[in-house]
Amino acid sequence: MTNAIVSTSDDNRIELFYELLKSIRKYEALKSFQVCLLSTNLSSKYKEDLASKNVLIVESEWKYKFSQLKIKGREYLRSCLSIPFINTYFPDFENYIWIDADAWINDPRVIDYYLSAAKKNLLGVTPQIVRSYGDLARVDWIFNYPRIKSIYFKGLKKINFSKAKKLSMKPVLNAGVWSLARNAPHWNRWQELAIECAIKGRIFTADQISLGLLIYDEGYEAELLPSYCNWICDILPFYNKKTKKFVEPSIPHENIGIMHLASLSLRQKNEKVKITSLDGEKLLKNIRFDGN
Repeated sequence: MTNAIVSTSDDNRIELFYELLKSIRKYEALKSFQVCLLSTNLSSKYKEDLASKNVLIVESEWKYKFSQLKIKGREYLRSCLSIPFINTYFPDFENYIWIDADAWINDPRVIDYYLSAAKKNLLGVTPQIVRSYGDLARVDWIFNYPRIKSIYFKGLKKINFSKAKKLSMKPVLNAGVWSLARNAPHWNRWQELAIECAIKGRIFTADQISLGLLIYDEGYEAELLPSYCNWICDILPFYNKKTKKFVEPSIPHENIGIMHLASLSLRQKNEKVKITSLDGEKLLKNIRFDGN
């Protein structure tokens, strides 16, 4: 196998990872991909079961020696910081597609788009910008002076204020789903930037902040993919009852490729939300993967 789909999990997120795995294995077109898991102290029972399902599992490690005061017992952070290093954990693949465990595949065609980007030595990624999403960033006004609260500005202002200003209104490149070839030039520099961001800022967001720096500030090349390739479900999709697929809420209602449950409430197993069908019916649905 030359292509890998990689994710990460601990015991707390393992149910979500199983759903991601099932959504991958559902489609014949994805059978050639090796599924890989970056573990954070995953229980042996899960490791054994996943190994029997042909999931390649590697335990993550800290890529920098942080103080316990900074880690605060949050061992899952070592996998967060390891995301730009997946080529070192799983070195035997030509192309990598990263998908967060809180996401699942609704339409597999978008995997081809990410793979195509990787094959061109570009970093395939989806910006968090589309007509349905609304404002690019939150801005508070204090006596006619704006106070920017964008992800990049908040994440970079203590690291490098001039770069925080430069990236402040750039669309966030969502690091929850991306692709990159093994021989792409991005890896080493992204890894360096991730460590720098984790040291000077927050470990949790270091992968995403450093990805923004890599593309927007340092000019490494990316293929910016449509929003339906990584749909942030805080903006609820519509539903096509005929095809049983979630779709974009705006015309032409493209099938959403990857449903990304970034909101904690949407990840709840029994949480149901009001979804509009294409014929206008209001449906009460859970938007986690249900196998259909």
